[in-house]
Amino acid sequence: PTQSSNEFLNLFTNKIEQLLGEQPNENSDPNYIQIYNNKRIAAFGNTLTNGAQTWYLNQIQKENHNDWNKLKEAFLKSYDSKITEHNALLELSNISRKPTESVTLFWDRISNLVEKAHSGKDKNHKTEKVYEAFLLGIDHEYKEQIRCKYYKLEDKGTLSEQTFLEETSRIVRVTEKTRNSFILNKVLAVQQD
Repeated sequence: PTQSSNEFLNLFTNKIEQLLGEQPNENSDPNYIQIYNNKRIAAFGNTLTNGAQTWYLNQIQKENHNDWNKLKEAFLKSYDSKITEHNALLELSNISRKPTESVTLFWDRISNLVEKAHSGKDKNHKTEKVYEAFLLGIDHEYKEQIRCKYYKLEDKGTLSEQTFLEETSRIVRVTEKTRNSFILNKVLAVQQD
């Protein structure tokens, strides 16, 4: 499982305080507080790798962070959103419509995940990602009909969320009604034999 940035910081803080010794308090010498703070910041940077290490170096140079609490806040702000994005992308890549989930609820669930996974992107990008995930996750028996309807609406220039959901709901209803009717006829035929 992915470790949250908050869990990482708590583990780091506990470990570094064990290594550095006595933690300063409000009565400590200001020089001791600054030295302790600088050691904590440097040790933190040495624990990071890859993109997090680059982020740290940019923060130290750009913001000239010499306050551990401000650096922690900046790290949490930056990396909690990345973890949320990662988890949402992972869920989107495996999405499927639940058996009792309506088309509209499925659309809403995807929209919420896309919002988390692509938070910095524009509305058109997000809308495109919602359609992609919807077509990926819709039940196999409807997929081809819905895909065809999507492209027809797009070619006509009439593709909108409302039109797409109405058409998709209609396709699902008709397909389910046909399937249920077929099953009922099979059951009745077996009972008559």
